[in-house]
Amino acid sequence: MPLDQVVALFVPNSNFLNVVLVKSLDLYKPGTINREVEVVENIVINPNIICWSEKKIQHRIIVGEYFEFVTRFGLEDRDPVYTQSLKFSDCISFNLKLHEINLELLMRQTLKVDIMDLRINLVANKPFSLHCSNCATELIQMRTYRIIDPLPMYTKRVPRDFWDSLELRNISYSEQIYYGLNQIVMSANHIQFDTKMIYCRKRRRVLCPGCPRVLGTFLPRAVCLHADALRIGTRASPAARLEFNELFGHITPTQLMLRLMQDTEMSRMFLKCVRPDGQMHYMLLVPEMKKIQFLLSKPSLFSKIDMKPLDFMDADTSSESDDSSDSSNESCSSSTDEDSPNSIDNPGSTPIPSPIKSMDHARRPNTTRKSIEHVFLTPYNGYNVKYIFASTDSELCDLKDTIHDWRDNNVRSLRISYAMMIELVSELNANEHIAAALGNLAPPCRSLEPRSSHIIFESDEEFYDTQQQLDVVQVP
Repeated sequence: MPLDQVVALFVPNSNFLNVVLVKSLDLYKPGTINREVEVVENIVINPNIICWSEKKIQHRIIVGEYFEFVTRFGLEDRDPVYTQSLKFSDCISFNLKLHEINLELLMRQTLKVDIMDLRINLVANKPFSLHCSNCATELIQMRTYRIIDPLPMYTKRVPRDFWDSLELRNISYSEQIYYGLNQIVMSANHIQFDTKMIYCRKRRRVLCPGCPRVLGTFLPRAVCLHADALRIGTRASPAARLEFNELFGHITPTQLMLRLMQDTEMSRMFLKCVRPDGQMHYMLLVPEMKKIQFLLSKPSLFSKIDMKPLDFMDADTSSESDDSSDSSNESCSSSTDEDSPNSIDNPGSTPIPSPIKSMDHARRPNTTRKSIEHVFLTPYNGYNVKYIFASTDSELCDLKDTIHDWRDNNVRSLRISYAMMIELVSELNANEHIAAALGNLAPPCRSLEPRSSHIIFESDEEFYDTQQQLDVVQVP
């Protein structure tokens, strides 16, 4: 079974490249590796290529553009590469010490991702009505607005003097709508006198007249409405049936994190959302402010084809790199070598480390020609993050002291939509398995202690392409 993906983390301070060979990206189908079987024979290292072999396939992971590996630590040729191999249920992790780094090229070719415009379904000069997302009560009758624009800054909270700072004096405030991340900003006079929303003076909140749903909050001259608490109603024709839709389209975890991290003061993020049934979800998120470099291959997701755990002893690994004389000259020439005594100690790690052979490990001859697949890695920016997610009443209660602590330190909560929260949680949950492998840590478990994960900034096109492939995977 081929690899699903190769993930590498460049750690400049330690001068190491941490590499993870992912056998299965499908978290519903772990156990694709037999942990009782040694995998060292399948990994071969030369100065600029990593070879992974199994059965009739050899993956040649090309990193020569950016790195050159140390393949000898001693003065004698028989001293092997200094690294380690750790087996998890769905991936294999090892570290490689770097001899040379082309940092300029690495930074230049790192994928740059900018903040994209939000996908919004409100269109200027096109009639629509606004309804409560919980009970469908009509809050604003069908009408048009002349201006529907994004907020003038990538803000997460609308300034109290926002409405006063607008210079569009020739247009009525009731004809203007501004939007941000899960926010719709409208004139306070328009909401109070032209709509059916209820203004709660005691807490400066806007309520739905048909149910107790909180729709937003009042500012001095504006109202900031929660977009996820509303639905837009449109008609294809005056006689057509009213169609409901969400105000915003989908936003990827990358775009969500880019917007959240625009505010340098938000080194700690207190995110909350309301599930459609009214259950509150909280997330406490602390991103490290120092960028790190990830190198990723394009996911192939072949693992959905084979449901059986892989037994490497049946993979004929005795001569994985001896495809032919010409291919071995390209990346995997062989000579005699000994096992390495220099495995890295990793106290507290559940997997058992074992040394990886260098390219010169002796192998038995094999006449079987293997299919060679070249794997190229693309550099991405990213951040390590620690987070706590609470989704039940008992978890929220257990988190109460921590939340009070954060609020005492002026960390205000930010409401996002349930869809945004689920996307972010799913991304962090998936990435924390890779983060554990990259850090040679035990597999993660759900707890109210901060969990370690990472966010990799990828383009929307790559995100949706991967999701499309994942949707094909059949969950047993």
